[in-house]
Amino acid sequence: TDVTIFFSKLNGLVSGATIAAGLDAEAHKIASTPQEEAYALAPQVPVALRANSVAGGELPRSATRSSEEGMSGYDPDFSSAIIPYIMAYIDAPTVRRSLAMTYPNDAIFFSEVMGSSVSAELSKFLLDPQAIKDPPKMNLAPGEGPPEWTLEKGSLGAQGLAKRTGDSAKEARVFMDCHNDPGYGGTAKWSIELALLLSSRVVRGGSGGYLTPTLALGVDAMMKTLSEADGGTLCTFKFE
Repeated sequence: TDVTIFFSKLNGLVSGATIAAGLDAEAHKIASTPQEEAYALAPQVPVALRANSVAGGELPRSATRSSEEGMSGYDPDFSSAIIPYIMAYIDAPTVRRSLAMTYPNDAIFFSEVMGSSVSAELSKFLLDPQAIKDPPKMNLAPGEGPPEWTLEKGSLGAQGLAKRTGDSAKEARVFMDCHNDPGYGGTAKWSIELALLLSSRVVRGGSGGYLTPTLALGVDAMMKTLSEADGGTLCTFKFE
């Protein structure tokens, strides 16, 4: 089984704290193998079921690589040229924990990628007239971040594809579109909405432990909450 997150739009900018945190994490990296890093949050997954080799940066198995060692390619599942998603190294281990605890007996290859439309959409986004009045600052220090207008006007577009091949071939696809900068403005609202949801209900399954949002709340409840937030304008979902 293959699960892929494909970003078609990431209209948002980075903060100085994010940059500093990434540099610090790299400087204090614990010695481990690439595959151990990939399953750092899901160590219970047997070696035989570990489909990924590294934490982030792998292209989908359906993609055609631009070269043997290339980190870019073309994926017919999304009809787009692709490169690895810049935050996959952070996101993917958490997703693998959700997948491993939901489907403990399956080998699932997970990847996050960005399509060629991401750069085109970001270029259009930065042509906003407010970029002249309040331009994004370069060489950000910790404590400095994107202009407020980018937090409000930012947006995200993504697809999630789960695909199984062979005799029992099947696939499911979901589209997600969200308003506000995905790294800060949107994430802050998502976090608050899901925290409020968690405080008002029993954890799904009734058990504790190290749970991801998906494991604690369930996909349906999460989507319903995000769809209703901000008067129904925060996020929209569509299934195929």
